[in-house]
Amino acid sequence: MNTLLLGVRVLLFALSTFGYLTFAHRKTRISVDFLPALVFTGQICILFFAGLLNLLPLAVPALFLVGLLLALGSLHYRKQYRDFVTPALIFFALACLYFLLLLKGVLFTGYDNFSHWALVVKQMLQTDRFPTWQDPIILFQGYPLGSSVFIYYVSRLISTVSEGCQMFAQTMLTISLILPVFSGIRKRKLPGFLLLLGASLFFLSYIATPDSLYVDTLLPLCGAFGFLLLNRELEVDEHTAWLTVLPTVAVIMIKNSGIFFWALIAGRVLIYWIRHRKTASSMQRRSWLTVMLFPLFSLLAWNRHVAYVFTSAESSPHSMSLSVYLANIQAKLADGTIPQITRAFLLQVLHGRILLLLLAVLLLATLYARFQKLPRPAFGRLALFLVLVYAAYQLGSLCMYLFSMPEGEALMMAGYPRYYGSIAIFCLAIALYHFGKWMDMVPVPTAFIFTFVFLFVFCLMGANPRILLRHSGETQRDRLEALIQEYGLQPDSACLVYVPADDSGYTYHLVKYALYTATVDVHNSSAGEDISEVVETARDLGYDYLICFDTENDKLNLYCAEMFGVPEGTPVIALQ
Repeated sequence: MNTLLLGVRVLLFALSTFGYLTFAHRKTRISVDFLPALVFTGQICILFFAGLLNLLPLAVPALFLVGLLLALGSLHYRKQYRDFVTPALIFFALACLYFLLLLKGVLFTGYDNFSHWALVVKQMLQTDRFPTWQDPIILFQGYPLGSSVFIYYVSRLISTVSEGCQMFAQTMLTISLILPVFSGIRKRKLPGFLLLLGASLFFLSYIATPDSLYVDTLLPLCGAFGFLLLNRELEVDEHTAWLTVLPTVAVIMIKNSGIFFWALIAGRVLIYWIRHRKTASSMQRRSWLTVMLFPLFSLLAWNRHVAYVFTSAESSPHSMSLSVYLANIQAKLADGTIPQITRAFLLQVLHGRILLLLLAVLLLATLYARFQKLPRPAFGRLALFLVLVYAAYQLGSLCMYLFSMPEGEALMMAGYPRYYGSIAIFCLAIALYHFGKWMDMVPVPTAFIFTFVFLFVFCLMGANPRILLRHSGETQRDRLEALIQEYGLQPDSACLVYVPADDSGYTYHLVKYALYTATVDVHNSSAGEDISEVVETARDLGYDYLICFDTENDKLNLYCAEMFGVPEGTPVIALQ
């Protein structure tokens, strides 16, 4: 019965989404391959501002019902349904169905899921609002909630208790943002479809896999979608850019560093404006100005919201505030670590090879076209653009390590693989779009040759087909969930936790997330502390449970057996 009800909810969600797709198809002049991403980024914008106004519980059913009404209204235009039968949209539908089934029952395991990305979705599903001072469990108070509001929307409609549903929502959003990259392929459909499959596998497995809510893949794909959509809008007769507002707002609301991709889009608009300043109409100017300024207004509204609902917003980790930047740079100046951080950053940059592989493929295609007397691709300007964008992004990343990131994290280059992966994905997405347009102009054998060249490059860069399979083996999350069931641990319980010496903080965030509690005190029994003193202090403070993940520690086991009369190795002990 539960499976049947879940199936009905999925079908109703799909029908509501289809209503928006058909409406967008009638009202816009862009390719249908752009429409899923356009609809989803539009929903992100609506839900985000609804959240700022504390109207999330009303926005979800309203969006859903409007979609159903649009789907019913589309019956009058049912001849347009055939326009949606494209290789890209068929792939989108089948991929969504596959991941919906694959991710059913899967639990989060990644560190950053528990520290923020999945935790904030859990908070929103429990309270139907954005985090506030009433939610001390939320540590990263200044992080925007762009992808989180979309996951909240899908989960509210399908399942509020399934973590797999949350993974599915993010994966569906990611796949929708991949489709526009291949919208330029119209004639060479078979090699184009193979390229879409290979690129999707790479994008979904490189830095953020479908079983997590990390946004490091979502962010650059949204930026690439906004950039490509802008170019498509400027090509049509009106030369306006109203639609580009949606992904440009969404990319800033997904993550603070999305402001880089806003800057690229705004820069493109500004250059176009300067070139056409004498012939531009007032409507065109208004649309261009909106693309450049409205995302900044959205970011300002978010920052004002955070400052209003959190008393310590400016001092929260990774907050975008001048006081945090000054404190970080002053600490690094005082300790003399700026040269060390800079050297470590440059070494990381020199180890990156994805851009070099991409430029090599573009050079190979250019030389091949010249010797075979084929239509020559305009890859020279593309290569220059990618190099400049890459250099600007890396300069921004260095400034982030110097100004925004705490000193300890900056010294170890925390998060660099994900930051590097984001700009690599953006560059690859833009290059694939232009490569696809060139593929349509060359003979079929040439299209297949370079499709397989790119597939080989995807393998070199780390495409991993294992994301298409369910993982086996017990994880620490599985063990904790088993303990919760066996000992009846209650949400919001205060927990004293003992961990092995090699624990890096993972268990702290895991227990916080699983029990949805802000009161977690983690200790290492090998650190030389007096165990009896720690436990007695926790009991006096009203802690509910002692959870032991270091069950092989003889000293801890002996103390618990003598103090509480339990067998040695008992993992959970009630303190009250």
